[in-house]
Amino acid sequence: MEDIIEVNNISKRFILTAEPQTFFKIFKRFATARCSNYREIWPLKDLNFTVKKSEKIGLIGDNGSGKTTLARIILGIYRQTSGSLRVNGRVTGFLNLGIGMQRDLSVLENIYIFGAIMGLDRTEIKKKLNSIIDFSELRDFIYSPLRDLSTGMYGRLAFSIAKEVDSEILILDEVLGAGDTCFMEKCLGAFEGYKNSDKTIVVASHNIDLVERFCDKVLLLNKGKQIVFGPAKEVIDIYKRHEF
Repeated sequence: MEDIIEVNNISKRFILTAEPQTFFKIFKRFATARCSNYREIWPLKDLNFTVKKSEKIGLIGDNGSGKTTLARIILGIYRQTSGSLRVNGRVTGFLNLGIGMQRDLSVLENIYIFGAIMGLDRTEIKKKLNSIIDFSELRDFIYSPLRDLSTGMYGRLAFSIAKEVDSEILILDEVLGAGDTCFMEKCLGAFEGYKNSDKTIVVASHNIDLVERFCDKVLLLNKGKQIVFGPAKEVIDIYKRHEF
């Protein structure tokens, strides 16, 4: 089975400053590699693992362990400070669902807007329109402005659009918070379909039951460091026993 994601010695650095940043100070920092009042943080340090095509991988760890940073590097939102990454396939991210939607436009118009943001062209959206509307359970609101929707309905709409994107690799970061219990079950049903597909999935989540249910392997992170990468149950047991 071919490797579809290769992470080699990846580290990520952020520079934080406690003082206001003028153009001169920013220029000086880059020109001299010095800043009078800044500190470095490394949310990820020296990660090494490989994901094979069709594998379902979980990312677990406490808050601040680096799960979201890693997900964003794989997606191309962040660039690693050192190391190398190879991703062999089209990637779609379920992160911050709903960003880019316009509150004053209708639900229907936002389906086309967010669909385009997620990489669907207008023809694809038109073909999948009924599926999106039916899954979101928002047919009665299709011509209403987005601002009239509740937070849960907004999340349902975003998830319903995102799930229609046909990518080889899906990156999921705490996305199963869209709507009520019944809708959550629909989302879990959608993931059951992913589990049995040839899609490669990386799930970053605090929901350990979800990770154990859907993932073949798990990467345990702690303060940006890779603790262990291996079979899901074994790694989850280590995390639950806090043996790191």
